Amino acid sequence: MAAKVKKETQVWVITHCEISGKVFDRWPFHVAGSLEAAKKLIPRVKVSDYSWWEVFLFDQNYDIYKHGWEEPKVYYFNHLGKAVKTAPFNKAVKAFQKSSQPSSQAGGCCGQATG
Repeated sequence: MAAKVKKETQVWVITHCEISGKVFDRWPFHVAGSLEAAKKLIPRVKVSDYSWWEVFLFDQNYDIYKHGWEEPKVYYFNHLGKAVKTAPFNKAVKAFQKSSQPSSQAGGCCGQATG
């Protein structure tokens, strides 16, 4: 008997975004089974104040030839994990500039999950 295969394989991709000098970095950090699971994970990870999170649904079996290309809905969260309407790019740039001053002590990029 053949194994049953799920028709759709969906995951929530959690992307860490950060300003680094004149460079904007973005990379996948983790995947979650639901948006709620992603919302619980994000505040547990300590990151610099010049970064933020983006979360979107990825469907491995999405057929662009059948359904066309659609931009995924992106959910944004600040560096503390609070939901925001748009990517806090300008705030991150200002925070990076402040952290680059000699009297400032910058935090690290990506920390370990806490709690």
